[in-house]
Amino acid sequence: MASNSGLFDPYSIGHMALGVMARGIGLTLGTTMVAHTVFEIAENYYLKQRLSHLFPDASPDSPLNILGDFLSTAAGWYINDRSSAKKVNLRWSNIIKTK
Repeated sequence: MASNSGLFDPYSIGHMALGVMARGIGLTLGTTMVAHTVFEIAENYYLKQRLSHLFPDASPDSPLNILGDFLSTAAGWYINDRSSAKKVNLRWSNIIKTK
């Protein structure tokens, strides 16, 4: 059975981390989810077909797994947005101090 057929898989944590990073660079939830949707379409209809050697499992994601990826990304964004640290801020001005 493919690892990308259930709601969540080993890559769900990566999707969550990308949600955290998206919020950290200041993307809105809407922009994050549109970008993620574009990625899922590209991944399943182009990248896995043409660059299958780059994927541990190049079979297309199931609709259930795509939903899980979507939820993981949104959860990461939301966790960063609501964190007690008041956002993991990844803007360059905060990473590279000029003074």
